[in-house]
Amino acid sequence: VRCGAVPVGYQAEHGAALVDGATFECAAGRSIEIFHAQGRIQRSVLGGQLYVENEGNDDEYTVVKGTVLASGASVLYSGLVLENVVATGGLIASGSSLSLTSSVVTGQTCAITGAGSTVSTSYSVFWDNVSNGCGVTDPLTRDSTSKAVDPGFVDAPAGDFHLATGSALVDAGPSTSSANDPD
Repeated sequence: VRCGAVPVGYQAEHGAALVDGATFECAAGRSIEIFHAQGRIQRSVLGGQLYVENEGNDDEYTVVKGTVLASGASVLYSGLVLENVVATGGLIASGSSLSLTSSVVTGQTCAITGAGSTVSTSYSVFWDNVSNGCGVTDPLTRDSTSKAVDPGFVDAPAGDFHLATGSALVDAGPSTSSANDPD
């Protein structure tokens, strides 16, 4: 999906959203907006921000797995679960819950910004960020499974975020079968 002058590539309201294997080129806008809906995004590349806004109840949340968030994500009054994600844009949570597992956040002024939010991390990497937590505790001080190491991507400037041979992250995640990634 190429957004061009359109500010949003895909929008879901009051229902459910499933995005699987899509590539969005929306650098100046939002790749996906989810309002008052359940969402699942997997195996995709979002070249524009992911924006999720709900009513603050426990039955509306978005799950993102195996996806590149090139412009990060913003969640307002909702739940956002990120697993096996590479975020080269910051993560912003406001009055929300944000869960980050087996993921990488890199190259940010602030990796995670959270005002009035609950943020949990596990088996994640925070690399080359000025600060890992703004408005929330630095994840590396409260989570012994997360690290600050060079992820060792094949060619990050060209958008190849596969792990290179010898990367410290190969087989470094949780041992549960649900966390296995074939790449």
